[in-house]
Amino acid sequence: AFFPVKLSNFPGEFVMTLLPVKNSSTCFSEDMHADADEDVKTVEIKVLKIKEAYLWPVFVSVLLSSVVSIFFCILCCLIWRYLLNRTPAQDTNNSNGIDRTQTEEIYDSNGMDRTQDEETNNSNGMNRTYAEVSQNSNGLNRTQGEGINNPNEMNRTQAEETNSSYRLTIDETRVETRNAYRQELIKELEKVLDTESINNTRYFEAISRLKKKHLKVDDLCKHSETNPNFKTFLCAVPLLSIFYLVPSAQMVSTDLERYRSTGNMEHCYLNYGCSRPLWRFTDFNHIISNAGYFINGIIFIILVFIKSKSKTFKSHPDYGIPNSNYSCFYALGICMILQSVFSSLFHVCPSNTSLQFDTTIMYIMMILVFLQTYSFRHSDISSDAYISLYAFSAALIMEALSLYVTSYTPKIILFSIFLVVYIILLFNVVMNMYYYGAIKAFFPLKFWVFMKHPFTSYKCLYPRRFFLSFCYVLINLGLMIWTLIRSTKDHGASLSNPFLVIGAVNIAIYLIFYLILKVYEIKKNPSRESSKIPTIFCLIVLISAIILAGLAGCFYLEKRQSRNLTPQESRDKNELCSYLDFFDNHDMWHFFSAASLFLAFIFLLSIDDDLLNTPRNMISVF
Repeated sequence: AFFPVKLSNFPGEFVMTLLPVKNSSTCFSEDMHADADEDVKTVEIKVLKIKEAYLWPVFVSVLLSSVVSIFFCILCCLIWRYLLNRTPAQDTNNSNGIDRTQTEEIYDSNGMDRTQDEETNNSNGMNRTYAEVSQNSNGLNRTQGEGINNPNEMNRTQAEETNSSYRLTIDETRVETRNAYRQELIKELEKVLDTESINNTRYFEAISRLKKKHLKVDDLCKHSETNPNFKTFLCAVPLLSIFYLVPSAQMVSTDLERYRSTGNMEHCYLNYGCSRPLWRFTDFNHIISNAGYFINGIIFIILVFIKSKSKTFKSHPDYGIPNSNYSCFYALGICMILQSVFSSLFHVCPSNTSLQFDTTIMYIMMILVFLQTYSFRHSDISSDAYISLYAFSAALIMEALSLYVTSYTPKIILFSIFLVVYIILLFNVVMNMYYYGAIKAFFPLKFWVFMKHPFTSYKCLYPRRFFLSFCYVLINLGLMIWTLIRSTKDHGASLSNPFLVIGAVNIAIYLIFYLILKVYEIKKNPSRESSKIPTIFCLIVLISAIILAGLAGCFYLEKRQSRNLTPQESRDKNELCSYLDFFDNHDMWHFFSAASLFLAFIFLLSIDDDLLNTPRNMISVF
């Protein structure tokens, strides 16, 4: 074990006294060793003098972090400049008098199926219902004139005409073997469209989505310009972090002063062999190594700002993946900065209690990454920001309770609640993902329809999404079982690490699914010269992020302390500094994980740049 002694506290000399204990059982987290209480013990004492040369290792670490992030930032800007030069003006169609309907007819002639052709409502396929709606629109002046004194009636008339337009995009073919299963579900759902719900377009949008076997991004981005979800995160994350930071800093500072005044630092699980003090900080090296998160967060925010102001990537109503604002990416950059702050706070006095401050921002980042990835092609049905924050709050409460609930019966009750909440959230995510948000639109009116529908036939509405849902359920059931086994075996284990693993695994599942279909999309579409370079760049960034994440994980697993052991056992794992006589494995975890996160966020920011000039009604939803 290592016991740091500050020389300035003992200018002349110091005396070390060893006190034997009669019973060593408190030094062990499990069964005590058979020879722990032998009468005769041999103790080897070695005094090492550590030089306080902090400037060089701090300079090298900050320089390397900055150089890597600036390099990829410049590379991104060069790629975007290339796209700017290759991108044709997207408003030329309008200037030449070609409207959106004619543009869609051109794509129809290139291979769109009959169902999509009907959805465009062009002049060759105009049906009786469309004509009726046109007549209604021609008579709108009369309706508006009569309803000036009755604005509610006028709004209702306009809502009916708007909802009729959603019906026009539905495939109204006769019932056949191939679509009987789908038509049966839709027939049940359409019964809810009575006079009370006629003004709510979400019902018609949900049915319109269900009637199409192959959805396009254009079907799921009707409200992308007005969706406030990610703007809510951008405002809420910094605000919540400030409220969370102040009491956390006070608690850690108070605990540290109390331990120092008593001379008992056993409650702080540090690697005392590589603990470099500075001012009031006992473990300054593990605090300054969080600078990587701060630097990468700042540069990522600058990068997002550059892209958001670029004319190339300003959201066009008909082209590319909808991204009317970059609020989620700004929020991710802010989270990286906050991660450096909260991780530093944790390292003032590491313990399972202060670990919550470190993991909180990690949870928020995982939520944002999952929602942003899903909203790329599901803008209208992405999860509500407030519901996500409430789920996040529930996770924090359970994490905190898991630290203090140690007896058998309360622990069973806690983990039973955890399982129930987990299953409800899993069921909600999977069902809404499979039915394209229809359950959320019809809840609770027709919730029972979706419950009984899967048992009426063995067929699938969406085979690919069923496979994704099945993988989600199967893997998450395995994660549930692992969490329960871990909690019963490891007495001091909290829910912090299981929550991180659950979040990371679920993000990985959807990203793998997205990337597989993304590769299929690239191979299926004709090769576009302007999309090759962004695709290659994304591939390089992704591979680099995975490699750095793997290296970071290797360093993290080689721990030099353990919060789940007794302080004495944790000290037995301590080692001297391995890098620049200043950093150990956990510092390297900070550096590599910060770089990996930075590259992963760049990958998300650029993943669909190859679709910049592709009409949304030609981009598949997956």
